[in-house]
Amino acid sequence: MVQRHRDGHELVVETSLRYVPDADGTPTGLLVIIRDPRAARSAETTRPLSQTDAANQIVRGKTPATMAAVRNADAYLRVAFYGAHACNYLLDREYRFVDFNPMVAQAFRRVLHRDIAVGDSILEHIMPAHRDSFVAHFQHALGGASVRYERVIAEGTPKSACYEVRIFPVRGTDDSIVGVVFSGLDITAHRQAEASLRLYHSALGAVGIGILIADAGQPDMPAIYVNPACERITGYSAAELLGRNCRMLTGPGTAPSLRTQIREALAAGRGCHVTILNYRKDGRQFWNDLNISPVTDELGHVTHFIGVQTDVTERVALEADLRHAQRMETIGHLAGGIAHDFNNLLTVIGGATRFACALLPPEHPAHLELAEILRATGRAVELTRSLLNSARKQNIRPVVLNLNSLVLDVERMLRRLVAVDITLDLDLDPGLAPVLADAAQIEQVLVNLAVNACDAMPAGGVLTITTRNLHIPAPDQARPSLQPGHHVTVEVRDTGVGMTPEIQAHLFEPYFTTKGAGLGTGLGLATSNGIVKQHRGHISCTSVPAHGTCFCVTLPADRWSW
Repeated sequence: MVQRHRDGHELVVETSLRYVPDADGTPTGLLVIIRDPRAARSAETTRPLSQTDAANQIVRGKTPATMAAVRNADAYLRVAFYGAHACNYLLDREYRFVDFNPMVAQAFRRVLHRDIAVGDSILEHIMPAHRDSFVAHFQHALGGASVRYERVIAEGTPKSACYEVRIFPVRGTDDSIVGVVFSGLDITAHRQAEASLRLYHSALGAVGIGILIADAGQPDMPAIYVNPACERITGYSAAELLGRNCRMLTGPGTAPSLRTQIREALAAGRGCHVTILNYRKDGRQFWNDLNISPVTDELGHVTHFIGVQTDVTERVALEADLRHAQRMETIGHLAGGIAHDFNNLLTVIGGATRFACALLPPEHPAHLELAEILRATGRAVELTRSLLNSARKQNIRPVVLNLNSLVLDVERMLRRLVAVDITLDLDLDPGLAPVLADAAQIEQVLVNLAVNACDAMPAGGVLTITTRNLHIPAPDQARPSLQPGHHVTVEVRDTGVGMTPEIQAHLFEPYFTTKGAGLGTGLGLATSNGIVKQHRGHISCTSVPAHGTCFCVTLPADRWSW
């Protein structure tokens, strides 16, 4: 519209009208803003945004409340523009500064080492490498669009600053675009924090131990983060673990006392360290060295728990082997203590038997029984020696041996020992390869297995001893002690009561026995296992409750006789 100046000349001004409401939203006045459009085109006549170019007049409802609202609105605008941490500046359509806040002036002094003033063209301060993109963004905003982009600016030091720049068009009262306002926020610290978080995430993903973070503020403390090692150890994917409590890894073999220890520690907001039996997704067990630590906020309240997992299954197995070796060493000391006394008794038995044979006439029928006593005494001497060798880890005395012949010798002794309701069957391979073994020790193994089989058939049954040749073409994870090549197997099978998997897991442990008090020492299978391992062989057991048990001894064939 056209207005007349007090000096008499006419000028064209832009006028905008806006209702001024009270606290209830009821219009109480009319805000009239009159602006000289030449101020936006002439840098020389343009004043900072903090100084109003147009006259503000209240043409109706000139009340104190209305005047206060106008002053408050102006104060808010000034604070928002000048007090912001962002670099705010206003350009006209010709790239000239109309106004800017102190952050802009500081940034130009720091980066370009120069001052700027209203009316300066910003193109004079834009680096040549960025000028084309700046003009493109500026023209895009003049077209009515808002623009956002990020710009990295070297500040003349080894460091660089990253700015998030937002550009908005400024419209006049006739809705035409009269300029562009820029708001640049320094997000360097934010980007550095993001880079640090990515580094931490990559580091957690690269470590070989499992890391799980649980939210202590949510019911049931669900997992909110797991690293790849945790997925690998447990067999569960991150999607399957997140949102669930880590008790999902426990199972029937997990000690209830350890569960209680963990639960009480979490409830008290403290850490704990346990080695607990957990279960993978496929059901396999693994020993988990679990270290749980609380994370607190600035007030000391527990917000999260971090669980560090290490698969120590191999270590636990090695510790079990060490304990087994220590028990076997104890057995060796015990056997050494009684060996002389036992051999003295055998010497007396053997001497008395030979003296009785000398007293009796050759045709006396007792000679057959006395000869059996002498043979049994000789075997007892060899068994005593083999027990000492196994317990004390002394050298064995291997010879080329046909296991069929050894089984036949054992059979003659077993015929006198087994109950009448037990049938003894032999299934021997006539082409069986010879082995290099200590005959007395292997006999001890076969006798032990056969006696155990008979004990497992209190109501009678069938005891079958089978020999076979076996070729292993490649390493077998189920029998790691066996090398690829030719082997010989001896199976001792019964039709007795069988065993549960829980019992089978402890069969070869010293002092473990399923027999009643006074009926077993728990050393037979442990000693047999040690003898077989000393011969570089393998012993295994398969059993089904109420369907019997089969022990299989596998020994390397003598490569020179094969």
